[in-house]
Amino acid sequence: MVGAGCSFNAEPLAGTHSRFPNWRELARSMFDGLPPRASDTDESRERHFNSASPLRIASEYEAEFGPRKLELLVRERIPDLDHQPGGLHRLLLQLPWADVFTTNYDTLLERTEVDGRAYQPVTKPSELTTAFAPRIVKLHGTLPLGPLIISEEDYRITGLQDLSSKIRAVCQLRSGVPDREFVCTDWIFGRRPEFSRVDRLDSGRAGSAACPDLSGRCVFVWKC
Repeated sequence: MVGAGCSFNAEPLAGTHSRFPNWRELARSMFDGLPPRASDTDESRERHFNSASPLRIASEYEAEFGPRKLELLVRERIPDLDHQPGGLHRLLLQLPWADVFTTNYDTLLERTEVDGRAYQPVTKPSELTTAFAPRIVKLHGTLPLGPLIISEEDYRITGLQDLSSKIRAVCQLRSGVPDREFVCTDWIFGRRPEFSRVDRLDSGRAGSAACPDLSGRCVFVWKC
């Protein structure tokens, strides 16, 4: 599973000064666009931002301006085509993964070229049975196509609250054997709301094991 931290390793094109936001910075962009309530003070408004989840803020922005404007904001804040895949992307995809899952909206993984490995992107469930492995499974949608999974309602409709069962389903589609190791990079845990539930569910099954990855970070491995 690849999260937003991987995109921080992208290489900007010449003259590019933008960078990829993390999940909280993206939420800040939404929050700053919301009109203040009549009873708001600077302090109360900041308390609201600090206590609300990014999904809640996205939902408030969507309720105020509509889903189209929410998606446009995300597209504007993610400088996908101003960057190219970095060395970490190439090192990561050189490994013999059965499939790669990502919550990222950008296309850096899909645009990564490695010798001897050709990954096929999957952007919607109907493509799971027709795409050849290894695949890059875009759990939250992809730029520039959309739609993107951003708000609480998006999570409810798509059922991403039960992400672990979806991961197991793809593992079984891949090999017919449910007992497979699943690797999740550490920057995702605690930063995306759906993963706390996956961690609680699976860490007690076969036991999570930590091992160093190529960037000196840490990854978690468990059976799915």
